[in-house]
Amino acid sequence: MAWSIYFWTMVVIYVVFHATLAIIVSLFDSSGRINGAVCRSWARNVLRTARVKVHIDGTDIADCPGPRIYMSNHQSYFDVISLMAHLPDNARFVAKKSLEYIPFFGQGMRAVGTVIIDRRKPELARRTLSEIAESNMGKGVGVIIFPEGTRSRDGKLGLFKKGGFVLAIQTGATIVPVGISGSRHIMPADGYRVKPGEIFISIGDPISTDGFSIEDKDALIEKTQKAIEDLMEKSSKKELSKVSDNKQTSAEAENTVPAEGSTASPPV
Repeated sequence: MAWSIYFWTMVVIYVVFHATLAIIVSLFDSSGRINGAVCRSWARNVLRTARVKVHIDGTDIADCPGPRIYMSNHQSYFDVISLMAHLPDNARFVAKKSLEYIPFFGQGMRAVGTVIIDRRKPELARRTLSEIAESNMGKGVGVIIFPEGTRSRDGKLGLFKKGGFVLAIQTGATIVPVGISGSRHIMPADGYRVKPGEIFISIGDPISTDGFSIEDKDALIEKTQKAIEDLMEKSSKKELSKVSDNKQTSAEAENTVPAEGSTASPPV
């Protein structure tokens, strides 16, 4: 309990500082690149305080042309934080409108160019997503979308909403599939208690939207969903391997500790 109080107190401090900085920077940083660094600084400070280590691997997308939309599975708020801290891109995420009402956090999100949508109004949400995301991508800023629309309670991949795929087809953006494992053990979807741990992120091969029309969006959804499922499996295997290695290391350490009252034999 004391640990959670300490963590959230530090998060509030980070939010106030970085949101204030982002608001000031937004007055002269029209490209969004400086505020991209502000976002990464906030996310890395949160991860460091939570004692969360992020492992990221996969396709090198540095040479991927044009605007990018990162699409990932969603299990925890730490998905957002880990992606903001470690994606090799200047990217912003799509957030639900209720987050806008958090003091400082909401103002900071708007200052850095976060795409804020009201899920209770689907038509307005689609229009807002299209307008702001296109504006961001026009500046070379990527967009992070969780196509499930909400956090998974059981770790399984849910049904995908279509808005992000329509946006990708309309803008000609490349979809970069991402699979995340481990985040729900750090902060589950139905709670706010945070535990130290490790997150595993796998980035897949970019999916071109060339040749896809709006009528083809279901095929694009299916292709992306399969890619994310494969990446989730890859990340999960890395997580399980790490857990196994940690247990083995702990067991070996216990075996090397002399029993109480015993004396280690001198070398011959």
